[in-house]
Formats: sequence, C-alpha cells, structure tokens
Amino acid sequence: MYESKLRQAIAEALEVAPEVLAPDASSDTIEAWDSLKHLDVILNIERSYNVKFKTSEIAELVSVARIEDALRQHNAL
Repeated sequence: MYESKLRQAIAEALEVAPEVLAPDASSDTIEAWDSLKHLDVILNIERSYNVKFKTSEIAELVSVARIEDALRQHNAL
C-alpha cells in the first residue's frame, strides 16, 4: 500500500515532485533525502498522520516501506 497522502507528505518535506517517489524510494535512492531533510520527512509525517515516533525509531525510517510499516504499527494506516 502506497497511499497518496504519504507520498505527498514525503514529497513536500523533500521538496520534490510526488511522481519521483517510487514505492521503493529511500534515502539511498533520492538525492534530496539527506540527514537534515530526513527530520523534515519525519516531522511532516507525524503532523500528517497525528503520530509521534520514538527517537529510536526515527533513524530506522529511511524508506517509504519502513515508514509505512511504522505507521501501521502506530495504527495510523
């Protein structure tokens, strides 16, 4: 499941077009997704989905798939 709300939240944070974010997108495949932008991604997702990730989770959320899994664990998807 790769919903448009998640794609939009990540794209806004990275300042890229949503179309460039494939379901397997990650910090390894998207040049704009550096360590500073990673925090923007996390904050934007937390706002969009009304969740709060633990500090220990944040470093692991480096791909769309991992973010989706975390959102499911938080019952946000």
